[in-house]
Amino acid sequence: MPARQATIRSLTAAVAIHALVASVSPFLLNALSAASRLLAAKPSDAFDALGDLTVYFQYASRMVAGSLPYRDFIVEYPLLFPPLAALPRLFASGFAGYTVVFVLEMLAFDALLMWLLIRSTDKVTASLVWYTAFFIALFPAVLYRYDLAPTTLAFAAVLAWKNGQAVRGGVLAGSGALLKLFPALVAAPAIVHDFARKQGRPLRGALALGLTGALGLAVWNAMPGSGLAHFVAYHGGRGIELGSLWAGLSMVLAKCAGLAIECSYDHASYSIVTSWSTALAAATLPFQTAAVALLAWRFHRTGGRDLMRYAAATLLAFILFGKVLSPQYLVWLMPFLAVLEDRRLARWLFLVAALLTTAVFPVFWSAIAGFDSVAVVLLNVRNLTLLVLLFLLLREGS
Repeated sequence: MPARQATIRSLTAAVAIHALVASVSPFLLNALSAASRLLAAKPSDAFDALGDLTVYFQYASRMVAGSLPYRDFIVEYPLLFPPLAALPRLFASGFAGYTVVFVLEMLAFDALLMWLLIRSTDKVTASLVWYTAFFIALFPAVLYRYDLAPTTLAFAAVLAWKNGQAVRGGVLAGSGALLKLFPALVAAPAIVHDFARKQGRPLRGALALGLTGALGLAVWNAMPGSGLAHFVAYHGGRGIELGSLWAGLSMVLAKCAGLAIECSYDHASYSIVTSWSTALAAATLPFQTAAVALLAWRFHRTGGRDLMRYAAATLLAFILFGKVLSPQYLVWLMPFLAVLEDRRLARWLFLVAALLTTAVFPVFWSAIAGFDSVAVVLLNVRNLTLLVLLFLLLREGS
């Protein structure tokens, strides 16, 4: 009973702290925006940290007005995103009110995620402290994007798989993928884990994932309009996004070799344009696929031990080697790093990477878009930190 009371107190304290951060978020956002304006070449170049939320609001307003997503207007997000975005709009007509309700919606997922955390570790207080540190470090992306929702499903899926509930894990991962694709990635190490356990039917989780995903894709494809086709074409046509590992390396190469490099705005993000960026963008998906497969093979070689660590490594590899590395992508890793009790250095390094990510976006974003030397160095230091973190996650032993 004392242990249970201590757990409840720790969870209550963490929820209160996160709610406090949310309550002062307008002031924090103003401070970050002011810093961004100071570093921008001109005030109009300061990046809008609420840009994605504005898009969510516009979509939600059209749905409330009676328009159907995918049929009446194009949405670049998967099938379960529209209802998630529309829910806050039912309680608020203006953007300010929508923002408040959306943040409350994300805090609900955040509380559920912390409840899952305390069910996955004996070191409850320490894990909640680390998770809270990551939460604060990744503001504003953690609250003004919807990634906490699919992250909750991804972490719940891994936890289910770890506890021998493969079917539940597959359904959760498949459902998460219909919100944002990345939860499906945790199935790679999880299926290896199933085979390593040599208990029951190891393909049950994979089948549950496949059936859930197939059902969702069938519904999506059957909807009026070309939502699924547009989704594939939209993301397939994206370039090398400004914050990615490949963009940072390209900036360094262009500066050192005197090669031409430009920044363009397309697909609702900033991308680099070079003589090699189109070919590089086409190569990233095979590179990501190979990295995920290689990690699954390595996990198999270890006997399928430490599923949480390899789930984190799989997500990180996908993030690092992709053509897009948006700041909210680091939210996906928060719960997994928080429970890695034997990886203290990795948790410290992730906290540093989270703080650097907030410095990159929104503070230095316009400076990076202008290829300012200091900003380019900062971006590459952040990306190098993530590379070292991946190495630490893959290193056997503590």
